[in-house]
Amino acid sequence: MSMRKIITTVSLLCCAFIGFSQSIVLLDTNNNVVSNSIIDVYVAPGSSTITELLIHNSTNQTRTYKCRRAILSMAADDSTQFCFGGLCYGFSANVGSQLLTVIGQDTVDFVHNGFHCDFVAGTTNSVRMVYYRFEDPSNLGDSTNVIIRYTTQVGINELSSPSGSVSNASPNPASSLFSINYSVSDFSQKTKLVIYNVLGKEVKQIVLKDKIGTAKINADEIPSGIYFYSLLADDKVISTKKLVISH
Repeated sequence: MSMRKIITTVSLLCCAFIGFSQSIVLLDTNNNVVSNSIIDVYVAPGSSTITELLIHNSTNQTRTYKCRRAILSMAADDSTQFCFGGLCYGFSANVGSQLLTVIGQDTVDFVHNGFHCDFVAGTTNSVRMVYYRFEDPSNLGDSTNVIIRYTTQVGINELSSPSGSVSNASPNPASSLFSINYSVSDFSQKTKLVIYNVLGKEVKQIVLKDKIGTAKINADEIPSGIYFYSLLADDKVISTKKLVISH
């Protein structure tokens, strides 16, 4: 089987399982690493969207992977399916039965039986979250995951994309005080940082008063673990990054 090579250096994110090596790396279609992160997707009610992830084996040995899904939040009139290893699975199937074999240092896209997922939004304006986990069934510690966060809103297709940027937290991992630099458009009215746990539950929110600045956050108020933080401008997500708290 022909597999598309990615001619870039892949930077591994921290493995959620201490003591195990992580061979699998998730990339978006622009070759950005998205392992262990939240991906924001915007869709109008009644519309559909497809998200493709590239599966990269960072080792020099052939590995075989399985895909699992957990629907964290979904409206009653939504529908979604995912495809992996050459088979597609509907709303009720959360474990793919087909395995995907990837040779060392190769990357597999959807054309070569990799991964993509479809989401069809109902009529409700809300946020939906779907969790995907990719693992080596012979070594469950060799795994990675991603949360796809779907935001549906009337007129979303006509909205301009939010603009701004947010830095990596420093230090990260953090044990006490850590800092995050940010900037947003001068036209933004409301800006905030929101920290979520791996299940997408909000654990802390920081309202930002300046267009450009540094948020200093006390990690003592947050239990040890893996988190994600999003910069939002006028309730639209600009960027999401990973945060590790270690006391």
